[in-house]
Amino acid sequence: MAGQLPATPVGSVSLHATIDNPSAVDVHAVETTASAIAVSRPESPVTVANDAEGLTKDDGSESVEFNYLPPRSSASGFYSHNAALEEIRTNLLFPVAEQSPQNDGNNSQESSSVRFNQLPTVVREKSLFVLKTVFNLIDSQVVERAGQQCTYGWVHLAVQDIFQSLQNLMRPFKNVSKQQGLEHIAERIFRATQKPFQDHELNARKWLHQFCGANLRWESLGLIWPYLERITDPVDYFSKPLIKWTAGVTSDVARTCLDYCIQLAKFCGEPHNLLLHLCWYRTIMDSVLEGDGTMSTFASHGQCITMMIFLRAHAVGLQPSYTPSLSSEFRMRIFATIFVCDKLDATFTGRPPLIGRRFVSTPIPLDIRDEELMGDEKTISKAIDSLDPQGWNTGGFIFPVTVLRARYLIALIRDEIIEVAHNNSTQPSREYLL
Repeated sequence: MAGQLPATPVGSVSLHATIDNPSAVDVHAVETTASAIAVSRPESPVTVANDAEGLTKDDGSESVEFNYLPPRSSASGFYSHNAALEEIRTNLLFPVAEQSPQNDGNNSQESSSVRFNQLPTVVREKSLFVLKTVFNLIDSQVVERAGQQCTYGWVHLAVQDIFQSLQNLMRPFKNVSKQQGLEHIAERIFRATQKPFQDHELNARKWLHQFCGANLRWESLGLIWPYLERITDPVDYFSKPLIKWTAGVTSDVARTCLDYCIQLAKFCGEPHNLLLHLCWYRTIMDSVLEGDGTMSTFASHGQCITMMIFLRAHAVGLQPSYTPSLSSEFRMRIFATIFVCDKLDATFTGRPPLIGRRFVSTPIPLDIRDEELMGDEKTISKAIDSLDPQGWNTGGFIFPVTVLRARYLIALIRDEIIEVAHNNSTQPSREYLL
């Protein structure tokens, strides 16, 4: 298959494509041969601008403004206490202090004060368990399954970079005890994880470098396990794992490591979209290993919905001049993914859904592949121009997001059926059904 990466040991990854050069991956080579999915009656057409004014320049200059509307607060809606208080302050001409940037000097000083031996015992043990497991994988030179490589999307690029960064972190400690080296690496990761994650970073490279390279976080290590289990493949969740588990590592151990990474990230700071993404991965792993009808899967799914609503991913507002970016599209994609899973779970188990379309205002993500969102302004503008008024690509390609869009539109129809099925009224009126 054209553009396919050769099978290489995970411990010695050969980076044919990197975060800074995503175009090295031939995404069109992974087109599916399935027929195009015909989807009718989209809820509303997606209007986009043919400019890229909202992007941060590659030279590091500040962007003019958000090209989509971040919520006032993660927990506040338009009728909440915080929103009402802001309105009163504005009407009374009370000065409202501007919030300082999240990565100011105080936060940096606070994060640099982390000492591994001062952390709670359970936190230290979980962090060392994750690091020992991932370094055992690297040391054992685990080989990817032939023909099972997932070579597209930002997750693939990020995980390759994370493996390389972990190897670089361990090199200075070859002449000291492994325990001492792991503790130093854990301390460094804790410091990085304490830095607030910028969900609204418009520059794709800057967004990715928040958890790659020298900025490895516990969320970074959390991405490794679902990637190796092939769960990050949005087209085929149930393919065989990318590797043959060895060195005492099984799928259940991988799920434990993912769960520990989520807990450690929560210990260090506030939730964000990448952490929500990891929670969804854990739900899928619970579903695969234990089944959709189990309490563990339902609890994991409930936590996903809770965090999603807390982050207001269900209520993303777009400005008229919206220009897509990797971070903004990622936020809408993760919402659509969780929404689809909620409807599938309700259909399979017969339980009521945990969120309904009537409480959703987040638009459907655009049919643009990650490699284009990671490109420059010209690349993004070209991708926008190739979309039809409903946001579908006109090239006839089936990207992972193409499948997600189709599933989301089907989920909206499914939500209407579920609403009728769970209605308390034994005989719903004709007007209600229509």
